Amino acid sequence: KEKYMKKKLPGLTGIILLLFFFTTTGDIFSQTSGTFSFSVTTTAPSGSYGTENLLAIWIENSGAAFIKTKIKYLSGELDHMTTWVGKSGQNVVDATTGPTRAGHGTVTFLWNGTAVNGTLVPDGTYNVWLEMAWDKLTAPNNGKAVNSFSFTKGASVFNSTPASTANFLSLALNWTPLTTGVEGM
Repeated sequence: KEKYMKKKLPGLTGIILLLFFFTTTGDIFSQTSGTFSFSVTTTAPSGSYGTENLLAIWIENSGAAFIKTKIKYLSGELDHMTTWVGKSGQNVVDATTGPTRAGHGTVTFLWNGTAVNGTLVPDGTYNVWLEMAWDKLTAPNNGKAVNSFSFTKGASVFNSTPASTANFLSLALNWTPLTTGVEGM
């Protein structure tokens, strides 16, 4: 009976170590629900496709692991979108998809903080990646733009308006955590 009890119950030292571990590393495992909104206006010099362009936008964590595609506008021209194809494996679960875009303009999306499998991802730093192609690729990155912008998912509101680049203008990144029951006045 005594042997059985020793195997089933951890010693006092084990309990203290477990309590210390969970109280000092608890933030690592936090997962805040909320909504991330993203907006960008695309532009590019005219190329052989006129104003037509391909666009993919996806989210990765700070370790460069693919989380989820949010936008995919392209009609089979996967050789023009090598960064997105390589990172996403062409996964479009929960993505807005469509054919090649006829022109440039503003694109927006919302993300609920979940991965492709539907689970809420841990709080931390994430990156929105954009890949756009508008011309035949005659040289590396000729007629193509790839860029990323960081944001923080967590218990605090995050707002950022990064400087425009040559192809991605008027950027807005906003994380709004879900608040739980604030009493009214």
